[in-house]
Amino acid sequence: MSTPDVAIGPEIQKLVDPFVLKLKRHQIEGDREIALAVAQLLMRVISAARWSDPHDLIDLIRKTGKVIIGARSKEIITGNIIRRVLALIRDEIETDNSESTPMMSSMFSLLSTNSNKKSAVSQVSKKQNSDLRSIIIHGIRDLVDEISAVNENLETMAWDLIHDNEILLTPTPSSDTVLEFLIKARAKRTFTVLVTENYPNDIKKAHKFVKALVDNKIDTILVPDSTTFAVMSRVGKVIVGSKSVFANGGCMSNSGVAQCRGMCQGTQDPGIRCGWIIQVIAIISLQS
Repeated sequence: MSTPDVAIGPEIQKLVDPFVLKLKRHQIEGDREIALAVAQLLMRVISAARWSDPHDLIDLIRKTGKVIIGARSKEIITGNIIRRVLALIRDEIETDNSESTPMMSSMFSLLSTNSNKKSAVSQVSKKQNSDLRSIIIHGIRDLVDEISAVNENLETMAWDLIHDNEILLTPTPSSDTVLEFLIKARAKRTFTVLVTENYPNDIKKAHKFVKALVDNKIDTILVPDSTTFAVMSRVGKVIVGSKSVFANGGCMSNSGVAQCRGMCQGTQDPGIRCGWIIQVIAIISLQS
């Protein structure tokens, strides 16, 4: 598979092409799985890349990011991870420049001949690139750990937001964050969850979602989309999972969420939107 509009080296192309193929075939699903896969791919790209100027590395990551985003343009999480890595690289370059410039000038002033200067510059440049590579890879590993532990802080929040004997409704059975939120809440709370089946797009995911809740001893009822309004008067809270969170507070979610939002406004039921920091994007949604 080739990408004519974006030129990257053959070594990097061998790393990127299998990943792009998996994205196009939807072999990688879920925001967390995609985020982890993109971060690990960029880690391998940085390990295999060769550059003399750190800004060349930024250009390489940007070109690689265009290829990854083009594989599934509607997936917001891929662009967020790439921008996070680019910000990490820029911060390390600025820190490295501010710390190394005085030392380099004082060291170069001791050298007299041009040949010695060239060899010293080459040695210092190689050492700086090696150190920068290891620092950036370590930063990406921290990002991977942050993504892996994204749901660890849900337990305390779930206990505060959900009460005993409450009836909850979720129109997003495809959200792993909502599933973890409800499972964490079950440790100290007893409640009932109504799950909309989201026919025909997410009906299989809805059944898996219900089975996962039942396995964790949570009373769960799968309701058809047409009966959502009929059960709304018994619902205490609506829990929504988001695929992305916009700068003005809007979010991108499943198609049935807009219908539940209108019902919540009529019955004045509170809503809880579950998301994580990587899903926040600096874009204002067209509909508020």
